[in-house]
Amino acid sequence: MKKTLQNLYPLLSLGLLPISSLMYDWVNHPGSEVHILSTAVDRHVPFSAVFIIPYLLWTLYIYGTLIYFYFKDKKTYFKTLFVYIAGLLICYTVYNVFQTTVPRPFVSGSSFLGSLVNWVYAMDAPYNCFPSIHCFSSYLLSRVIRRAPFSTIWNRSVITCLSVIIIVSTLMVKQHVVLDVLAAILLAEILCFVADRNWSPFIKSKPIPSTTKEISH
Repeated sequence: MKKTLQNLYPLLSLGLLPISSLMYDWVNHPGSEVHILSTAVDRHVPFSAVFIIPYLLWTLYIYGTLIYFYFKDKKTYFKTLFVYIAGLLICYTVYNVFQTTVPRPFVSGSSFLGSLVNWVYAMDAPYNCFPSIHCFSSYLLSRVIRRAPFSTIWNRSVITCLSVIIIVSTLMVKQHVVLDVLAAILLAEILCFVADRNWSPFIKSKPIPSTTKEISH
């Protein structure tokens, strides 16, 4: 029992995410100049309230996947968590100096999905858009799983599909625009590139068991 608890202690590092997320509200307001990055592509993306469901499931997805990474390979878990927090801090810095907004449509609150959309709109001011944290974190998980030592067709397919659905949801509920998505993907790629070449964790990956017996002389 004691050993089990000791193995779970490192999971407390997940608490760094809600702590770092406190900065979100500090910068989620219009600055002296607010930019709109909508393009012709965004104007052709239809609004669909049903996508508010995967949009809201994002938090559960992120934490659930990180916990899955932890139990499969601690090195992958800590590396992903480090990149995630670094990305959050970079996003908050960008929001502070280059604030953007996304025009939101009028949504009737007569339906359940419409009510959910309006609740999200009320809780989250239409700023802090570029890069998209939803898209950055979702793409990050899909990128990590492709190169993880425990990668399989099954977990790659599930995580990639869920990440794509969440990224698409940010566009379909008009929380983000295409440039927000592209910036998020670029940020994840840059940070992963740096981490892949400079990561020297305290916790090593689980060794792969060898089936070859040592021959004594």
